[in-house]
Amino acid sequence: MARTGLVVLAFLLFHLAQFTVRLGHPEWSEHTFRLADGTLVRDVHLMMREAFASLPVSFFYIIAVGLLSYHLSHGLGSMFQSLGLKNERWTRGLERFATGYCWIYFLASAAIPLAVLGWLPGLSGFIQR
Repeated sequence: MARTGLVVLAFLLFHLAQFTVRLGHPEWSEHTFRLADGTLVRDVHLMMREAFASLPVSFFYIIAVGLLSYHLSHGLGSMFQSLGLKNERWTRGLERFATGYCWIYFLASAAIPLAVLGWLPGLSGFIQR
């Protein structure tokens, strides 16, 4: 858990640096559009497409989300134990729930960079504007 926790921390810092602070991408400050009410907001969709067009960024993201999912699966199991829900009757079902939930999270999160890269043709249409 300590190793995956360090990767999760690195991923969090990378994610914040890239998308929130926009380190290395000052031009993303100009990616904005107006909502119907006139509010100016960042174009997160365009930032996401530009970031995941890079194979190393997409690869790191998928690996990090995979480790995050593994980390969360263990965390969910521990949470159920801390709440006193893990017992002989419930343990197997709770572990299946945690594993299934984290697999769904991983597959959904990995689908985004894979679609941007064009490796999931069925979803690529949702990514392009």
